[in-house]
Amino acid sequence: MDASPLSTLSSLPEVPGVAPEPVTGRVNLVVALGCEARPLIRHFALRQQRVVGGLRVYGNNRGLSLLVSGVGKSAVAAACGYLAGLQQQQSAEQAAWLNVGIAGHGRRAVGDGVCINRVTDFASGRISYPPVLVDPGAPQSQLVTVDDPETVYADDAAYDMEGSVYLSTVTRFVTSELCQLFKVVSDSPDTPSHSVTESVAAGLIESRLEAIDHLVTRLNELAADYNAIYRRPEEVSRLLERFRLTVSQQLQLDSLCRRYRALTGSRLDRQLDLNTIGSGRELIRRIEGMLPLL
Repeated sequence: MDASPLSTLSSLPEVPGVAPEPVTGRVNLVVALGCEARPLIRHFALRQQRVVGGLRVYGNNRGLSLLVSGVGKSAVAAACGYLAGLQQQQSAEQAAWLNVGIAGHGRRAVGDGVCINRVTDFASGRISYPPVLVDPGAPQSQLVTVDDPETVYADDAAYDMEGSVYLSTVTRFVTSELCQLFKVVSDSPDTPSHSVTESVAAGLIESRLEAIDHLVTRLNELAADYNAIYRRPEEVSRLLERFRLTVSQQLQLDSLCRRYRALTGSRLDRQLDLNTIGSGRELIRRIEGMLPLL
């Protein structure tokens, strides 16, 4: 398998003669419970931005949003789908996502924080591997998502009730490298889940704010790098406003514009006489003829 360009976390080089466009990184925090959200809201200075039904979204001016989804697979799927769809309408840039919450664990002590590198949906048996490309600042663990609170803790794994559907929903909208999970152990074979109150849950999240802050910072940088690499060139958007292209032609146009800028250091739309081009097919042919021979 080819290495992902994100794994280097390297910024793009500047193209001579072309002013580098600003790149941004955004992070969406997803929690199931209001008690899990409260320490994060205080720590990151978030303010409530919108309420849709029972869905609450918070944010700040540094590109961080927090979504309180509610408990259960259907609630998490609906909430994550809503926020992803809303953000896609507002911007073509992708955000990183981080699911934060409490979880049971078969081996680790209460209060430990773990970054998840394998997610198993117990009901379906489906297994996913979210690639951990940033230094998580915490040990890694597998996660099992169950439909009812776990009491047996049979495996050396964390147990929750939303991780698998969070992952499957969010990765419909963003690349899997930008979709991460961080769990704080709240119950274990020696500490049953019924002893975990709202105040206990809030305290556990509070105890791991430093690790969560570290992850948010790294994911923000990762999202910025991703957007720098994969952002649609501005000239493509301008040309698409003028010409009707098929999906295949749009992808071809994107590739040609990137190649032209890399080889010449200038924007392709500024070199075209658009008044002499009558169709999307002719546009593609004209651009191909303008590319320098290698």
